[in-house]
Parts: sequence; structure tokens; C-alpha cells
Amino acid sequence: MLDMDRTDLARLSTRIAHSDRITPELIRHVMARIGSRGPWFNASNPVEQFVEAGAWTEAAMALAELPDWTLSRLDHEDGEWYCTLVSRWQLPRWMAESVEGRHQVLPLAILSAILAALDQPGRKPSKADDAALLTQGNETPVCCENYA
Repeated sequence: MLDMDRTDLARLSTRIAHSDRITPELIRHVMARIGSRGPWFNASNPVEQFVEAGAWTEAAMALAELPDWTLSRLDHEDGEWYCTLVSRWQLPRWMAESVEGRHQVLPLAILSAILAALDQPGRKPSKADDAALLTQGNETPVCCENYA
């Protein structure tokens, strides 16, 4: 888990769940929870530019670029948006660890999924872990593609 207080994370998740619109403050709170680990964190922070322009979905999508997590699904069903982030994106969805956020407002569904990913216990998988999945006991790489 990225360094943060779980109580604050739960409080922020509840706040997002009960919001009916996104605000710059909510985006900035999520940014603060992610910290400097996001690939978008630099001097010309594009997320801040999106926030200033009121481009909420773009800001949330940029924040979803978390280390070791990949956006897997965005669906709109029965008036709610569902956002799924997966780790180990190379694996089929049913094998990969996944988290889901849902909300009536798309950017808030994305932010909910981000907070769910940040709340996952333990160490997140790394590229070295992915390589270990693709080797047999004799260290011979195995192709996992189905060409049938």
C-alpha cells in the first residue's frame, strides 16, 4: 500500500461516495493521497491543468495511471459508472487482482477505484514478479498466448 493513513482514506472514499459532483478539492485530496508516485507528478503537472480547465474526467483518468495498476474497464450500467483497475494486467481479468469503483458520475467512479487500489494491503506486484509467473521450475520461459 502507498504510505497513507487508512482512516483518512476511508473518510475520503465515503466523501466521494456521497458526492453528487466533482470538485477541485476532491481531485487535490486524491492527488495528495497518491503523493509523488504518480507518473504525472512533475513541474508541469497535467492533472492540475485539467482541474483548472474543469476537465474532470481527464484529470481522473490521469490520476488512474498508478504504479502497478492499469485501467481495465469503464462501463455504464443502470445509471452508474463502473471503473475497474487491475494489477498484473498481463493476466486474464479473472486471474488478476482487481478493484472496482462505482458512482453515478464518471470521474467519481474513477476516483473511487483509485482509492480502492490505494487501500489494497501488502506489496503491489512488480515487473520482476510478472517475469516469475512466466517461468517454469527449470527457469525456462513459457508462452502464455493461446493461438488456437
